[in-house]
Amino acid sequence: MYEIRQKKMRELKNKKWYPYALLATAIFLFSQGSSIIKSSIGYTLPVILISLILHAKSVGILSEKLFKIKYSPSANAAMIIFLAAVATFCYFNKLNVLLIIMLDIAAIAIYVAIAFICSKLKTGDI
Repeated sequence: MYEIRQKKMRELKNKKWYPYALLATAIFLFSQGSSIIKSSIGYTLPVILISLILHAKSVGILSEKLFKIKYSPSANAAMIIFLAAVATFCYFNKLNVLLIIMLDIAAIAIYVAIAFICSKLKTGDI
């Protein structure tokens, strides 16, 4: 039974749409969790942590797939720190969901930019 579930999970991960669905889920969870963090912090902190994990996984896969940029731990750390700062800011000040989504996309752009710089520094193209 375990082997069958593992085989189905591997097949699912090989689908073309899987990283996009993972990223869409991460963005949805982060935006919803950050928008209501002040009213119920006990429920939203696990949701935000799960979304950070999903961001780390999906953005790395998509940057390799779309931009041909290797996974970068420093870019991943910068993205997670930026998203954590956004969630912390949302705790003190109420932000609109659309603004949170735009800040989430900005965090993804930060990941791509830093990963690109790190990949160019490693190869010596700069």
